[in-house]
Amino acid sequence: MVLTNEKWKGLIDLPKYDQMRTYLKDTFNDLIFKEDTHQYFIHGKELKSVSYVTHDFKPKFDSKLKAKETSDRNFNNPKSKYYQMTAEQILEQWNITRDTSCTNGTNVHEFGESCFWYMMGRPDMVYPEFQDRIKDDGFHSNSPKEDAVVKFWIDLPKCFIPIAVENKICREDLGYAGTFDMLFYYDATLNNETDDKSGFVIFDYKTNKDLYKNFAGERMLYPFEQLLNNPLNGYKLQLSLYELALVPVGYKVIGRRIIWLLEDGKYTKINTESYASWLEQILKQKR
Repeated sequence: MVLTNEKWKGLIDLPKYDQMRTYLKDTFNDLIFKEDTHQYFIHGKELKSVSYVTHDFKPKFDSKLKAKETSDRNFNNPKSKYYQMTAEQILEQWNITRDTSCTNGTNVHEFGESCFWYMMGRPDMVYPEFQDRIKDDGFHSNSPKEDAVVKFWIDLPKCFIPIAVENKICREDLGYAGTFDMLFYYDATLNNETDDKSGFVIFDYKTNKDLYKNFAGERMLYPFEQLLNNPLNGYKLQLSLYELALVPVGYKVIGRRIIWLLEDGKYTKINTESYASWLEQILKQKR
């Protein structure tokens, strides 16, 4: 598929949007991220990552125990993909799948980030491995999940203005930091609505094979026991933590959306509810 960058020409560089970008950058300018160790620091103090915080609300996953249970349950079932597999073999397969998914997910996220910069009129910021995808007719994808990313950008209404990509944010008082995929400003005036309906929307790409996978009805931990322990609900908390970091510095967050990139080249957009107030309350108690 081919992505062209005509959609926001004449809009994207308007002063009011540039001011939003500058303010966001300046607000979290003191936040330092060490990529090799995935650590965040501010004013000499280490902060927990958003993913670490969300894990506090999930039951501990004992991979060895789960592999044994899976082997015991499926060893003699010829219809199971784990037929005649020991716990050790299952665990090794899971590790290989996890590592492969992580690598593939990183590549797709980098393509998605490159799409952001291409649409911003900054092809120089496109990752080096994708530079040869920039042709006279646009920016090209060459895999199903990249196709899904391009479709997302094509479908996105013009009233959603790209503001930031892979931006680091934090709540120093609550002891955490993270990096969101994308931030857009919904300019309601471009959709023939009043400006009071405008606000920021957080978007995150997800490449999971299954967002709803759950073991035997297992639920998340206090205060989220009403939620099944699955990837989707963990991501809902993740996006709410991003919101929780943006609101105190003046950002009106009106939405949080997961863009689930699928194997068939399509995507599913999932609007998620906010758990920001619950998270703020429990994190303050822990502090």
